[in-house]
Amino acid sequence: DWSSDVCSSDLRRTRSMRLYSLVTAPSQRRIGIGGALLSALERRAIQTGFRSVHLEVRDDNAVAESFYRRRGYERFGAYYRFYEDGRKAARLRKVVYADA
Repeated sequence: DWSSDVCSSDLRRTRSMRLYSLVTAPSQRRIGIGGALLSALERRAIQTGFRSVHLEVRDDNAVAESFYRRRGYERFGAYYRFYEDGRKAARLRKVVYADA
């Protein structure tokens, strides 16, 4: 039985790590697991030389977007008809490392 998961990819050409999926079991939500997973991913991005982390979230998923915004992510665009049902995805990004 799983309680949480995170999936990402390294996009070394763009210097941005893409977060594909961050999932927490409903019974395990609101106890810090999602935030801990996201923090670990951001630390890994910094350790491996990435400047930012980006992701997509359904434009009608206010709970998910709020989760990321509270952690410093900002909207920087959208993908239209991104999901199978034709919904738009909001694109979010956080700069995790700035060159000196």
